[in-house]
Amino acid sequence: MTMSDVKIVSVWGVEPNVGSRTIAQNLAAAVAEHHQVLFIDLDIATNAFYHSTHWTHTTKNVQSLVQRIQTQQDRNILQQYTMNSESYQLEMKKNANAKTILQALKDVPESLDFLTLSETFRASTWPRFDRTEDLNQFTTELMDEIRAVKGHYDLILLNVPANLQVVTSLPVITRSEGLIAVLNNKKSTLLNYKERMKAIKQSPEANHLAFYPVINMATDEFTLDDYQQWSHLSTLETTVPYFPEVAMMDFSGRFSVPEVREYLRPLMKDLGFETPQSARKGMLGRR
Repeated sequence: MTMSDVKIVSVWGVEPNVGSRTIAQNLAAAVAEHHQVLFIDLDIATNAFYHSTHWTHTTKNVQSLVQRIQTQQDRNILQQYTMNSESYQLEMKKNANAKTILQALKDVPESLDFLTLSETFRASTWPRFDRTEDLNQFTTELMDEIRAVKGHYDLILLNVPANLQVVTSLPVITRSEGLIAVLNNKKSTLLNYKERMKAIKQSPEANHLAFYPVINMATDEFTLDDYQQWSHLSTLETTVPYFPEVAMMDFSGRFSVPEVREYLRPLMKDLGFETPQSARKGMLGRR
């Protein structure tokens, strides 16, 4: 599979709290500056996207799509549930946090669409599967819906849970076309990456996956050789340092910040998107 073929990409944190959602959101915004992008939040373990942005819709959301797929057996309906910044603005005008939300939505590119979990979502309401066959069938149907809209987008980003045991994590990752694995500068995380990547690569469905490791909140404490030795990374092109502005994303409800977007230009290039010559070098001096 060539880079131009990689359109459906999962963004996964090797551990919780390594900033995978931050990477997913900022990458979506960066690519959407010049391309059509769909951001899908499948992190049913935390629903952190809603808790960070407070963006929600009562009927256009992931759980409504899933319910319709399961109960009505409808197909090719995903676009009926996607939102853009304008749709969110119309829905959010009566929200208690409307002023902050509407201000944040003004910075979202028009070419960026969303399919996210709603305010009312609870993990306990997600479908349960007693048999592996049923889970595989459900995941196939969900991914078929996503594949059906590939022609409308240059990139589809799936924000998935860190815990591979969650039903929207490993099954979705292995049926994607690419995987952005987000790590941080802790040795324990790097060692866990090596072990958890084994679980991913052992799946027959993962044979085609393109891998894009990203070090988030990187420091100069470790060298490139350290990262590669502990995690068995064969390559490392994208490193993102810590920015105080990232912490402000959650407080202000912003979807992305320019500081992080700039450091993600090398990742954009790896995915096949043109990047400005001013793209910043990572903490390890890699582009």
